[in-house]
Amino acid sequence: MDLEIIGGEVRSAPLNNNFALLKEGIESFAVNVKDFGAVGDWDDGTQSGTDDHGAFQAALDTGHTVYVPPGRYRIHEKELLILNSGQRLIGAGGGASHGPRPDIDHVGITDIVFTGDGESYLKTRRQPRETSSDPNDQPLSTAINVQAEGVVIEGLCLRLNVDYDDPDTDNLGDAWDVGIFNGCRTQLRLRDVRIFGYWRVASIYIDVTRGARLPEFSAPGGQPFPVGSFPSGADQCFFEKVYCKGGLKGLFIAGAIETPSGNYYDEVSQTVYDLQGDRGTAGASDFHAVDSTFFARDHHSEQRAYDPVSPLNFDEEDIDQLAGCAVIDGRRGFSQNRIRRFIFTNCRFRSFEAVRVGLGRVYEVRFYGIHTESSPGAQVTDTNGSPITHGDTSTHNYGAIAVQSTGDAGSLNPGTDRIFVDGINSGPTSQHFQSKLGRFSNTGSASTAKSELYHLEVMHQFNFPGNGSLTRDSSGNLVARSSLVNNPDGSDFLIVSDGDAALDARRFAHMRVDGRSRIQCTSTVNLLHQTTRPTVDDEVDLGSSDRRWREIFATNDIINTSDATEKVAEGDLTEREIAALNRISFTKFRWKKSVEERGDQARFHFGVLAQDAVEAFEAEGLDPWKYACFCKDEVLEERSDGTSVGTGTFRYGIRYGELLAMKLVASLGL
Repeated sequence: MDLEIIGGEVRSAPLNNNFALLKEGIESFAVNVKDFGAVGDWDDGTQSGTDDHGAFQAALDTGHTVYVPPGRYRIHEKELLILNSGQRLIGAGGGASHGPRPDIDHVGITDIVFTGDGESYLKTRRQPRETSSDPNDQPLSTAINVQAEGVVIEGLCLRLNVDYDDPDTDNLGDAWDVGIFNGCRTQLRLRDVRIFGYWRVASIYIDVTRGARLPEFSAPGGQPFPVGSFPSGADQCFFEKVYCKGGLKGLFIAGAIETPSGNYYDEVSQTVYDLQGDRGTAGASDFHAVDSTFFARDHHSEQRAYDPVSPLNFDEEDIDQLAGCAVIDGRRGFSQNRIRRFIFTNCRFRSFEAVRVGLGRVYEVRFYGIHTESSPGAQVTDTNGSPITHGDTSTHNYGAIAVQSTGDAGSLNPGTDRIFVDGINSGPTSQHFQSKLGRFSNTGSASTAKSELYHLEVMHQFNFPGNGSLTRDSSGNLVARSSLVNNPDGSDFLIVSDGDAALDARRFAHMRVDGRSRIQCTSTVNLLHQTTRPTVDDEVDLGSSDRRWREIFATNDIINTSDATEKVAEGDLTEREIAALNRISFTKFRWKKSVEERGDQARFHFGVLAQDAVEAFEAEGLDPWKYACFCKDEVLEERSDGTSVGTGTFRYGIRYGELLAMKLVASLGL
C-alpha cells in the first residue's frame, strides 16, 4: 500500500512490494515507521516479535504524518505518545470482522499489538481532591496517548495481547488500561480504527478534566505535555467507522467531579486552587460518531463484568467498574453542562453488559438511526456465574439508552437534558433478557413521528407505530397518540413499564379517557372519578404492613362476603376458646404518635392490646395464629429502588369484626 492525497487528506493507495512512499509531494511530510527500524513480525502463536516501540515513537517525534504499512507490529510496555498538533498516524487499513466474535475472528491489515504491562502514570484530574490526603485519580496505562490538537488516526487496528483459548473469567490478557486516550484535546479524528482487547478502563477514553490554570502532566521520562492552542477543551472530535470491543467501556467520556468546597488540590504543582482549579471548564462539545460500533467488555467466557443497580445513578454506581458500550459522565457543576452537543449517527451499541448507552450530566445528545442490542452467546452469566435468562427481572441491564437527569435544585449539579432520538432499532427481546429501560422506535414518516425527550430520569418503552407521537399541545399538556393528530378515531396509546416509572408534573396530573376525567393528582389529593377495584377477585390487599391507611371515610359500612356456599362450618366454640376470650379485656388508650404530636390534646381510643389477647389464647393452650382475629406482620423498610426489605421487628394487629363476634358468642353462651 502507498499514500495519496485525496481531498487534501492522506489516504491509503496501492504500493509496490518495497512499501516505499513514492508519491511526489508526500515524502516531505510523511514518514514510514519501517524507515526507523520497525519490523512488524509479531506472531500470536509463538508469542514473539520485535518490539517496534522505539521505531514508532521516533517516527511520531518527527511531527510528520506517519505511515504504518501492512503487518503485525509489537509495542511492548510503553505507550505511543503523540505531542504534535495536526499529526496523522495512518495505516493501510483497520481490517475486517463482524458478528459476535469480531475480536477473535479479526482479519488484520495493519495491526499494532500491545504486550506486557503498560506503563501507568497520572493523566487525569477527575477526583474531587481538596487536600493531598484525598484519593487521587487512577494512574492509567494507554496504548496511544493523544496530547495535541487536530490529531488523525486512520486505518489501524489496535490489539491487546489476549489468549482467547483460555476460558477463565479472570483472563483479561496483558494489562493495559486504555486503547486510545485523548487528554482533553480538540479535533481528534478516528477513521477506520479497530480496537480489540480487554482494556481495563476503556477502549477509547476522552478526558475532560484539564484546566487552563493547572500545569500539564509529564511523560515518565520527564517530558511535559504541550499546553496547546486551546488549553482545556475536547471539542469537535469526530469518529468514522470506529469498531471497538473488549474494553470495560467502549467509549468513556469523563468530566471532573465537583469538590464540595470549590477548592482543588493539584498533585503536579502541590497547590490548592480555587474555583475547582478550572478543571474541565472548557468541556467537550460538537462530538460526532458515525457508522461506528461500540461493544463493552463482553468477555469470551460470557460472564458479565458488572451487575446493574437500578435505576442508573452516576452518584451511586461504581463508575470505575461500570461496564458499557458508551458511558458519558459529565462535569458535576456550574450553571450548565460542560459536556454537550453530541451526535451519534448510524451507530451500533451491542453488549450483554450493564450499559449500552449511559448518559449522566450531558446536554443535548442526538441519536439518528442507531441500533442497540444484546450480544448473543450460549449462556451469559452475571458476575457470580448465575445464568441471565429472558424472564429474570433481577438481571436486566439498563437498556437501550439510560439517562440520569436528576440534579440539585440550584445550578451546581445539572442533570442530563435535551436528549433527541430520531430512529432507533432495539428489539423488545433478546436471547438473554428484555431491555429494562429505554426502547424507542419511530417508524412513521411524518414529522409527528419524531420524538423530543426532555428531563428524562428513568426511560421506559415509547413506541410510535405508524404516525404516533409524543408531543405537547398549545396548553403545555403532554399528549401521547398512536395516530395522526387530525384523526378523531385514533386508537388508545398504551405505555407499558416493567420497572420503576414516574409521571412528573409541575402542579397536577390529569388522566382522561374518552374525553372524561378518570384520575386527577394534585400536591395534596388524588381524585378518582370512577369505581376503583383490583384486577382480580380476592387476591389483592389495600395497603400493607409498612404502608397503612390512617383513616377511611365512607357513607356506608364495609361489605364482607358471608355467602354460606363459600364457607365450611366448624361447629361451636370450645370451652378453652370461651375461657381465652373471657381473659381478654378492653381498655382505654391513646396512640403514642398522637401524644408526641398533640400532647394532652391527643384523643382516647378503646380496644384491646393485641399482645395481651395473644397471651390469653396461649394461656389456654391454643395457637392464636389459627384464628383470623390475630395478625402479625413484619415491619418493612422501603429501599431507594422502590422495593421493601424486612426489618426483623413485627407489628401486631386485631380484626375487630372477628374478635367481637367471638366475644359476643362467648358472652351469650351460644
